[in-house]
This record gives sequence, structure tokens and C-alpha cells, in this order.
Amino acid sequence: MIKTNYHTHTDFCDGQASPEVMVQEAIKRNFAILGFSGHCCYPFAEDWHIQVSRLGEYMQEIRRLQETYKDSIEILLGFEADYLPPVTRPSHPWYKSQGLDYTIGSLHYVITPQGISTIDGPVEEVVKGIETLFSGNGRKFVENYYGLLREMIQEGGFDILGHLDCIRKRNALLHFFDESAPWYKAEIQETAKIIIQKGVIVEINTGGMFRKATQTPYPAFDILSLLCVRGVPVTVTSDTHSPQGLDFAFEETYRYAFQAGYRELVYLTREKGSVVQKFFPIELQQGLQF
Repeated sequence: MIKTNYHTHTDFCDGQASPEVMVQEAIKRNFAILGFSGHCCYPFAEDWHIQVSRLGEYMQEIRRLQETYKDSIEILLGFEADYLPPVTRPSHPWYKSQGLDYTIGSLHYVITPQGISTIDGPVEEVVKGIETLFSGNGRKFVENYYGLLREMIQEGGFDILGHLDCIRKRNALLHFFDESAPWYKAEIQETAKIIIQKGVIVEINTGGMFRKATQTPYPAFDILSLLCVRGVPVTVTSDTHSPQGLDFAFEETYRYAFQAGYRELVYLTREKGSVVQKFFPIELQQGLQF
């Protein structure tokens, strides 16, 4: 089984270690492929994004590591590109112009004419967003999120869809929506239709678990099962911000995918000068089989 991760953050954005330290730890943990995906909101940046003035330095460093460690691990260069129209979007032509190996498209904000709000930031900020922008209506908050997510997927410009249902990160504490409600399932169904049309990869992301915000990966099991039935390719990622989280709960997540119906995972690799998609079978370790 090939060990990969395409969702890796470093101290160029809000991560806790340098890219080289992350590479060295990935080699120790027997990764075959490590993809870097620094937070990017080009041509804008919050304090947790890579600052615009350092984007060139980031790309230069990842490319240096690709050459330095080429005999030990395959390294891919990417960004986690935010969707925050009209300021920035993964489809911004700048990303395509940089010769990247891949891009993750992610949504971290909801947007209204009255302002914007984080969907996965500190609890008090999420509460403030629901109260001030949606008059305390959690359903409208969630519907806004999925509407924007579908817009982003439709626009395209990225290879991997980041943490599809990240909107539930603070729901365990705040209970601002019912994840079993028919209206919520309808939002998922509509989103799945767009994912299928655009042919993007969906990540199974363990980051919420590592940060003790969720008990299961993104997406939730019923969503993952739906994606499997629809033939959507998936890859396991850690959304790591530290060396310790590089392969957090990977074995459990392979089983999670297997239980949802998946028998193989997609991976990105460089072949003959370009990045291609390939698949490898899910192989469960002793003790994790049924």
C-alpha cells in the first residue's frame, strides 16, 4: 500500500515546522509521496495564509526539497487555495501560471452582503458569524456554506476538494444544525452532483480528529458512502500542521473508507514530466479487518 499525503502545512503559513522538517519526518514514517499545500488566498492574505511577499520563497523551497530528497521520497508542490469571491478563488489564473503539481480547493468562510464569517475558526467567532450575519439561524449559515462550495466546485481550477463538510467542525459543541435533517441531506446530494460533474478528487481528511474537534474524518460516513456509490475518487490526507500529525489515524481512516465501500484510493504522482492520477488497493492491517 502506498502511503501518501497531499494536505501539508508548514511555518510558511500556520504550520509549526519548516518544509524540510516535514519531509524528514515523512521519510521516517515511510511516506512514498508528500504534497505541500500551503494556505493561499492570492492576491490577498490573512495572517494564517502564506503572505504574498513569500509565495515565491515557498515555491522555491519546495522545489529545492524535491531535488534534495528525490532518492528518498516524491515531493509535490501545491497550495490550498481559498474561495472568497470576489477577492480570490482557486480558479484564479495565477495558480495555473505557477507550474504547480496540484491545488486543493477549500472553503473557510461564508459570505453575505453584510460581511463574512469563519466556518471553522474559534468557537466564539463562529457563534458571532451565525448571530450577526444570519440572525442566529444555523440552517441559513450551513446553506450559505454549501451554496458557496458548489459555486467553487463548478468554477473548478483545483484537483482535490478540501474538507467537504468542514462546516460540522464546531457543530459538536454548538449544535447549530441537525446533520440528519432532510434539508441537510438535500444539500449534500446537490453538492455530490456537482462533484461528479466536475470529476474532482475528494479528500478524506483526519485534521479535525487530530485537533479533537470531530470524532470522524471529513466527510462524514454517510456522505463518504454516497460518494462511493457515485464513483467519486478519494484520497486520505491529514491536513497536518505539525510533524506529529502527518499520518494521524491513517489506518483507522483506511478502514473507514473500506467500510463506506471503497476498495482503492487515488494518488497523484509525477510521470514523464506531468502529474497523473493512479490508484492503489486498500490493504487493512492485522486487527483492522472485518
